[in-house]
This record gives sequence, C-alpha cells and structure tokens, in this order.
Amino acid sequence: MNLSRISAPGSAKSRMIYHEDLENLHVGTMDKHCYFIPFAKGEDPFADREKSGRFQLLNGDWKFRYFDSVIDLEDDFVGIGTDNTIPVPSNWQLHGYDVPQYTNVVYPITFEPPFVPDEDPVGVYSREYDHAADGMDRILVFEGVDSCVTLSLLRCLSGATEPIWRIRTSSDYPVSSGMYMC
Repeated sequence: MNLSRISAPGSAKSRMIYHEDLENLHVGTMDKHCYFIPFAKGEDPFADREKSGRFQLLNGDWKFRYFDSVIDLEDDFVGIGTDNTIPVPSNWQLHGYDVPQYTNVVYPITFEPPFVPDEDPVGVYSREYDHAADGMDRILVFEGVDSCVTLSLLRCLSGATEPIWRIRTSSDYPVSSGMYMC
C-alpha cells in the first residue's frame, strides 16, 4: 500500500515508503560489515562488550504503542506520547499484543512479496537518549529486528530497513548530528 495516499503530506506516516520497496532495502544505514564493538585505547578488546567505554545498551523499558494495521497509524505517530511500556528486547506477542505468528503447516499471512498485507500489525517504540558531545560518532545498532524498521530521530526520518523475507539481520544507523531526512 502506498501510505502517502492515506496520510497528510509531509507527515511521518507519509514518509514510510520503504516497506514494500525491494530496490531500497537499507536506507540511511551503514554498509554491511563485520560485527564489531569499539574499545578505547587501554581497554581489553577481548572483554565482554559491556566492558567497553564506547558501548551503551539501550535495553530496558521503551514506550510502546500497538496498531492492528498500518492504516490505523496516526499521521504524526512520532509526536504522540503514551504511558504504555514494553521491555526491549522482547516480542510484543509475548506481552499481550497480537498473537505469536508461528506455524509449521500453513503460513498464516498472505505471502506476495514485496507487498505487505494491510492488516499487518505495527508497533511504535520510542525512547529518549541523550549524550554529551565528545567528538565521537554514534552508531545505533538494531541486532535482530523481526520486520521492517522506520527510524525517526528528532522527529525526522533517519533510515529504514526491510529485512528481506523477515530474516533477523543487524541494521546499523550512523546517528551523529545532521544525518536526518526532514
């Protein structure tokens, strides 16, 4: 579905154009590369990743809103708050939203790539993050998204990933200042 047809021009929803575009599977992401965790000089590069002074997990409770369909999503979904939270990482199906989508008999969702059924559920996750300017580049890494990601930072589209065939792949977004598509 072309979401720009059912949303206000210039809205966050109208910029969600990559979820059925096989020509643009990774927008605003870094090129594929080997997994790495940066360690500062003097730190043990063989230690657990949490020991790096240049690594910060964003796990924890994130604000969360659930929609049965992308059609139900508000035009300015980025700017609308909520008191509902969900632990990250997790699956929303295990926290009272939707039902697990597993089968070994018949696939329960219409399969017509690249088209996504209009009834495909949507989750909007949000979290505040701040850091002191230190001259270091920041990379936001999603280590296993189960579906399409549309990333907005400072209310601007910053990137999108459509893991083909819903394979959980890592998506790395450079999020240093000035990298937003407003």
